[in-house]
Amino acid sequence: MAVVLTANRTFEPAPSHAPDITHTLWVPYVSALCVLAFFVAVLFFIDRNAGMSAGKCKMACEAGTGWDLRYLIPYAFCAAADWLQGPYVYALYSSYGYDRFSINALFVAGFSAAMVTGPFVGVLADRFGVRKQIVLGYCVVYATACITKHFGDSLALLYIGRILGGTATSVLFSCFESWLVAEYTDKGLSSQIIGQALSRMYFVNGLSAVLMGPLAQVGSDAAPLTEVGDSSFYVGGDIVPFDISFGFLVVGGVLVQVLWSEKYKEVSASSTNVSKEPTIDPESRQCTPTAWIPTEAVMWMASRPIALLLMLGSACTEAAMYSFVIEWTPALTTSNSRPPLGLVFAAFMLSYMAGSTLLGWVSSPTADSALLIATSAVGALAMGVAALLTGLYPENCPLQATYMTFVCMCIFEACLGAYYVLVGSVKAKEIPENLRAAIYGIFRVPLNVMVVVLQLSSPSTAVSLLVSSVLLVVAVVCFTVSHNTIKKNGPKSDAALAAAPTEASPLNAPLVKD
Repeated sequence: MAVVLTANRTFEPAPSHAPDITHTLWVPYVSALCVLAFFVAVLFFIDRNAGMSAGKCKMACEAGTGWDLRYLIPYAFCAAADWLQGPYVYALYSSYGYDRFSINALFVAGFSAAMVTGPFVGVLADRFGVRKQIVLGYCVVYATACITKHFGDSLALLYIGRILGGTATSVLFSCFESWLVAEYTDKGLSSQIIGQALSRMYFVNGLSAVLMGPLAQVGSDAAPLTEVGDSSFYVGGDIVPFDISFGFLVVGGVLVQVLWSEKYKEVSASSTNVSKEPTIDPESRQCTPTAWIPTEAVMWMASRPIALLLMLGSACTEAAMYSFVIEWTPALTTSNSRPPLGLVFAAFMLSYMAGSTLLGWVSSPTADSALLIATSAVGALAMGVAALLTGLYPENCPLQATYMTFVCMCIFEACLGAYYVLVGSVKAKEIPENLRAAIYGIFRVPLNVMVVVLQLSSPSTAVSLLVSSVLLVVAVVCFTVSHNTIKKNGPKSDAALAAAPTEASPLNAPLVKD
């Protein structure tokens, strides 16, 4: 066993594994997972039958199936590789003995890398058509990040791994979808078929998230975390999910190389010309189509305060989500036990899918803004209760309180699933398409600032959850004011509502996790 000597780590032998887990303590988590799996399966079949009766699937099956398989099989491996790592990032760093501030700083490094590289990755993919090459780079970079996890005594290597992982994540949530849309468009397939293909992509993403949780759990429990000699190279324990992820990335990279094609673009000088003085019509929410210029988005938002409220509410909600991603592991871990992280993660994903589906059934263009207030309020309450329970028992938390915290977190995940369905619909009607990327990019700044400040201040888990609850309350206020404004101005015309994009199936809403 290696003795930890780094200043950022506890001065004791590195644990051979996380706190002991008795399978008796798993019963509530396994029971919740089974109930959620059954519930989501029922929702899926009801939703699928409704879609088939409406004729939604016929068109996609006529022209898109072959292309789907060529795309979905590599994508499934690459997405599964990402989900395998999710439950065990915090746990692995904790197993190496790093303190809370060091772990939070590692998460911030990955988050910042994704924030910085994301826009550049999108530009390269869209302007030069090197989507396949970027996806292959994703496989190489993420696989390299997995290798760094073995060197637990080197904080520098762990930082490099987090930066590489954050960079790769920005590719996963942009270039894969971009390749599919470009390929379908090049083949002359309709936008409706593309929408169905994206719907299936989201479903594969959600299904892989659920399945990879138990697989990661089995791998983590297969052998204890052990140092190989005195090499500072560790194997087993919470590293195993990253090793499995490495294998998935290799297979996914090979499949991408074999099955995908590449269509390079030549960028002409004229394509870089940009209008300096856009014309903006606040009533129609449109402006002259120009390149991505932040000043145009700022000018438009200045004339449309409702957009500011919607985007500020979104920034607060998603900042709370990113904080939750980091805090759920320590919140459910007590001094003498640790939950089955892979199964808990799968339960969260099922809750997310259930929330998106249920809200999709009851939502409507005229009611979405009101439902957005309700779901955000429920999420704020759930996070508040979780913060209260965690704060009441900072040490030796009773199992009943831990299980109640888990239930609150599942409710919060369900609210997140509903949130992404609802906020996408509301913003689609209020924010013009030709400025949407610019506006979203601008509001990534306050989102990133909130997350970085919260994590680097390194408060306790209870305080972080409480701050997340407060952020959700702020979001409720923003969404309430925007709803009242929308209601005062009256509903959009039928033509405007018809032009707003809708989800093909709420069950297939995209999962957004770090």
